[in-house]
Amino acid sequence: MRIAAMLGRMNLPGSPSGHWRWRFRQEELTPAMSVRLKQLVETYER
Repeated sequence: MRIAAMLGRMNLPGSPSGHWRWRFRQEELTPAMSVRLKQLVETYER
């Protein structure tokens, strides 16, 4: 599974504001996506 396959976005290139907010509904986050996102956050200390 790749994070790029997720339907949400965190930023809008070329836009001066509104970045770094998740844009997805909670029910769209599968358990597998949650695990992978947690791994990435911990790996890259974000």
